Amino acid sequence: MDFQPDSGLEAFRQEVRQFLQTRVPAELKGLPRSTRSRREEVMRWQKVLNAQGWGAPYWAREHGGTGWSVPQILVFDEECGAAGTPSQDPFAQNCWAR
Repeated sequence: MDFQPDSGLEAFRQEVRQFLQTRVPAELKGLPRSTRSRREEVMRWQKVLNAQGWGAPYWAREHGGTGWSVPQILVFDEECGAAGTPSQDPFAQNCWAR
Protein backbone atom coordinates (compact mmCIF):
# COMPACT_ATOMS: atom_id res chain seq x y z
CA MET A 1 0.00 0.00 0.00
CA ASP A 2 1.31 3.43 -0.96
CA PHE A 3 0.85 6.06 1.74
CA GLN A 4 2.51 8.87 -0.21
CA PRO A 5 0.28 11.89 -0.83
CA ASP A 6 -1.10 12.30 -4.33
CA SER A 7 1.07 14.89 -6.03
CA GLY A 8 -1.96 16.36 -7.83
CA LEU A 9 -4.06 16.72 -4.70
CA GLU A 10 -2.75 20.17 -3.80
CA ALA A 11 -3.52 21.42 -7.32
CA PHE A 12 -7.02 19.99 -6.96
CA ARG A 13 -7.41 21.77 -3.60
CA GLN A 14 -6.43 25.06 -5.22
CA GLU A 15 -8.94 24.47 -8.03
CA VAL A 16 -11.71 23.87 -5.50
CA ARG A 17 -10.71 26.96 -3.47
CA GLN A 18 -10.65 29.11 -6.59
CA PHE A 19 -14.10 27.85 -7.57
CA LEU A 20 -15.49 28.54 -4.09
CA GLN A 21 -13.99 32.03 -4.02
CA THR A 22 -15.24 33.06 -7.44
CA ARG A 23 -18.41 31.13 -8.18
CA VAL A 24 -20.27 30.79 -4.89
CA PRO A 25 -22.69 33.66 -4.22
CA ALA A 26 -21.82 35.63 -1.08
CA GLU A 27 -25.15 34.78 0.56
CA LEU A 28 -24.27 31.07 0.32
CA LYS A 29 -20.88 31.44 2.04
CA GLY A 30 -20.21 31.39 5.75
CA LEU A 31 -23.23 29.28 6.64
CA PRO A 32 -23.04 27.05 9.73
CA ARG A 33 -22.64 23.41 8.74
CA SER A 34 -23.70 21.99 12.08
CA THR A 35 -27.28 21.75 10.90
CA ARG A 36 -28.93 20.83 7.64
CA SER A 37 -29.14 23.75 5.22
CA ARG A 38 -32.48 25.19 4.21
CA ARG A 39 -34.08 23.79 1.07
CA GLU A 40 -33.65 27.05 -0.86
CA GLU A 41 -29.93 27.16 -0.03
CA VAL A 42 -29.44 23.53 -1.01
CA MET A 43 -31.23 24.02 -4.32
CA ARG A 44 -29.24 27.16 -5.17
CA TRP A 45 -25.95 25.52 -4.21
CA GLN A 46 -26.82 22.47 -6.30
CA LYS A 47 -27.35 24.69 -9.35
CA VAL A 48 -23.91 26.26 -8.84
CA LEU A 49 -22.31 22.81 -8.59
CA ASN A 50 -24.22 21.51 -11.61
CA ALA A 51 -22.98 24.42 -13.73
CA GLN A 52 -19.40 23.46 -12.81
CA GLY A 53 -19.99 19.76 -13.56
CA TRP A 54 -19.63 18.97 -9.86
CA GLY A 55 -23.30 18.28 -9.17
CA ALA A 56 -22.68 14.78 -7.83
CA PRO A 57 -19.22 14.83 -6.24
CA TYR A 58 -19.69 11.53 -4.42
CA TRP A 59 -20.92 9.51 -7.39
CA ALA A 60 -18.95 7.44 -9.86
CA ARG A 61 -18.48 8.93 -13.32
CA GLU A 62 -20.53 6.16 -14.98
CA HIS A 63 -23.51 7.26 -12.87
CA GLY A 64 -23.21 10.94 -13.72
CA GLY A 65 -20.82 11.93 -10.96
CA THR A 66 -17.37 13.45 -10.88
CA GLY A 67 -15.54 10.17 -10.45
CA TRP A 68 -13.29 11.78 -7.85
CA SER A 69 -11.03 9.68 -5.66
CA VAL A 70 -11.75 9.45 -1.94
CA PRO A 71 -8.93 11.94 -1.15
CA GLN A 72 -10.40 14.38 -3.68
CA ILE A 73 -13.85 14.03 -2.11
CA LEU A 74 -12.35 14.70 1.32
CA VAL A 75 -10.57 17.81 0.00
CA PHE A 76 -13.82 19.02 -1.59
CA ASP A 77 -15.69 18.51 1.69
CA GLU A 78 -12.95 20.23 3.71
CA GLU A 79 -12.89 23.25 1.43
CA CYS A 80 -16.68 23.52 1.32
CA GLY A 81 -16.72 23.35 5.11
CA ALA A 82 -14.07 26.06 5.37
CA ALA A 83 -16.02 28.27 2.94
CA GLY A 84 -19.28 27.64 4.80
CA THR A 85 -21.22 26.46 1.75
CA PRO A 86 -24.63 24.87 2.20
CA SER A 87 -24.75 21.16 2.83
CA GLN A 88 -25.88 18.94 0.00
CA ASP A 89 -29.00 16.81 0.15
CA PRO A 90 -27.81 13.80 2.18
CA PHE A 91 -30.29 11.43 0.56
CA ALA A 92 -29.39 12.30 -3.02
CA GLN A 93 -25.65 12.94 -2.72
CA ASN A 94 -23.85 11.22 0.07
CA CYS A 95 -23.89 7.66 -1.17
CA TRP A 96 -20.34 6.42 -1.12
CA ALA A 97 -21.05 3.34 -3.20
CA ARG A 98 -18.05 2.89 -5.47
